[in-house]
Amino acid sequence: QKPESIVHQPSGLRRQSLPPGHLAAEPFPHGVHRLSWRNDGRLAGYAAFAALPCPHRPGVTLAVLDGLYLAPEARRGLAALNLLRHAEGCLAARGVGLIQYSSPASRPCDALYRRLGARHTETVWHKTISPKEAR
Repeated sequence: QKPESIVHQPSGLRRQSLPPGHLAAEPFPHGVHRLSWRNDGRLAGYAAFAALPCPHRPGVTLAVLDGLYLAPEARRGLAALNLLRHAEGCLAARGVGLIQYSSPASRPCDALYRRLGARHTETVWHKTISPKEAR
């Protein structure tokens, strides 16, 4: 089954201070949502979120940022901010009530997330494990 695609025309992008191109919001299986931004047919950026029931807030759907990418030529101005604002609108339209943002320790995005209205609430740690660690 082909994922639903919502294309937003370049005129809307100009109002949001993004270079001409188009955005496509695509829900994927297992609660994954990706908003991709293409310019002249080339990928200029994307934001990918995993959506799931929030374990701490019954009845609330949580979207967790799993990946944020901007092509080098798109890394200027307010492109990341506007891409995420647009993603928030698409997620809200799909029933998401809470978004969790994160960034690599080597490239913190604190100022970006604060500008979106997010609050710093926790620190996330990751550990890679293998099947041999199962006991």
